[in-house]
Amino acid sequence: MKKYIIKIFSFFVLLSYANNFNAQNIELNNPSFEGTPKSGKLPEGWFNRGTKGYSLPDTQPDTTFRVSKAAKHGKTYLGMVTRADDSHEAVIQRLESPLIGGQCYQFTCYLARSESYLSATKGNSQKKQHTQPIKLQVLGANSYRGDSMILYQSPIIDHTNWKAYTIKLKPEQNYDYFILQAYYVTPVLFPYIGNVLVDDCSIIEWVSCDKRSRPLAKKNTKKKKKPKTPDKEEVVQNIPPKKPKIPPTPEPESTKDESVKTPTPIPPKIPEPSYPPSKPEPPTLPESLAQLEAASIVEGLVMQVKNINFAKTSTELTDSSMGSLNEIYDFLNRNPEIVVEIGGHTNLLGSFDYSMQLSQQRASSVVRYLIDKGIDKKRIAAKGYGQTLPLIEGISNTANQTNQRVEIKIISIGK
Repeated sequence: MKKYIIKIFSFFVLLSYANNFNAQNIELNNPSFEGTPKSGKLPEGWFNRGTKGYSLPDTQPDTTFRVSKAAKHGKTYLGMVTRADDSHEAVIQRLESPLIGGQCYQFTCYLARSESYLSATKGNSQKKQHTQPIKLQVLGANSYRGDSMILYQSPIIDHTNWKAYTIKLKPEQNYDYFILQAYYVTPVLFPYIGNVLVDDCSIIEWVSCDKRSRPLAKKNTKKKKKPKTPDKEEVVQNIPPKKPKIPPTPEPESTKDESVKTPTPIPPKIPEPSYPPSKPEPPTLPESLAQLEAASIVEGLVMQVKNINFAKTSTELTDSSMGSLNEIYDFLNRNPEIVVEIGGHTNLLGSFDYSMQLSQQRASSVVRYLIDKGIDKKRIAAKGYGQTLPLIEGISNTANQTNQRVEIKIISIGK
């Protein structure tokens, strides 16, 4: 029996060792984002993963954008923007070894916001300042354009000086590709234009997932550690001190009485670890137009209208769409001054040109139904976006169902 227990114990020890062996430190290709500063020029070793059909992220600083901030390390860094039409920029690279599901990792990157970032939007050559604060997301994927999963989201990057952020990852599955993405502060009533700068990312280190343990780190031969600079915004885990060992008070043998028990000393109360308070998130949008309050209606607001369906590869509305179509009609009747846009979106299966045409025709079918029902044609317009604004990258069933949608956008709220 004893030998059997030893064998089982040995098996689990070896299994644990094998899992830890698979999790390796990972060095990014060009983590300092060195390259030639130029509009739409990616740093060496990085590839575009932003919204299809839009300009690429940039190697900064470049006078074209009036971005003049000095790099934190080396000569250049990565600059990415979000746009008011719900498009955003991202970069991707294949890792030298994968992120292992269930393992924990940690690395640092320096982030900042540029006070000036002139950039044009699609279909409009006039440049605008993309300077509002946004966030950086880290995602994992298993192909260049496949489905991705958010592994980390930074706080709002509203500072213009470089600050180091400690990024902690715990992927649920293995990922071969690593993505850095600019994104809005969510939830958001409507998209906006902003920028984020990224520089000097460290090696992605495997660390212990045990919250009570300190991250694994290389030995430091210095006698004293330098104090951390105040610009590092790290979330430091408070580790409660070990309970002190209190030795029992010895009692003289001559006075011992077996009938009287010595009370057990009560150890001092250990305070609970404190954590920084989390910032309250802004309220989320309602599920439907019927629940949208008048005070929440602002120009630029975009909402998805669920359950508007079409026959396959067709512009014909299905019977199941009538409830949602009438919901739009009732909304416009309750708010007679509002002017809206009906936006059509497709999945990523077809060609770019075909998807643009199909989405335009489907949006027009919705507009035609509402006009026939009595809505003034001056208050409603159709626009097809095709594949340009996917909510999920890839062509899985989930991605296809999510990306193929109809949205309503508030163009004007009148008086």
